[in-house]
Amino acid sequence: MTLREAAQMARDAIYEGESYDYFANEVFDALETALANPPKPVAWYHPVSKRIRWDGEDLPSSWIPLYEEN
Repeated sequence: MTLREAAQMARDAIYEGESYDYFANEVFDALETALANPPKPVAWYHPVSKRIRWDGEDLPSSWIPLYEEN
């Protein structure tokens, strides 16, 4: 289950007045998984030059990592 799915289930449970303990645990499990396996950037963006680079080799910290949307 993705974090987005777990969060949506928790929101739905709260909205419907159900106990959301199970869904809260799902959200925490999804968060732990996401933190344990961070996504790798697919590209890097430089806000001043407005350039995008696809290789992340030897870039200074001014380059912002871009991630794929799930």
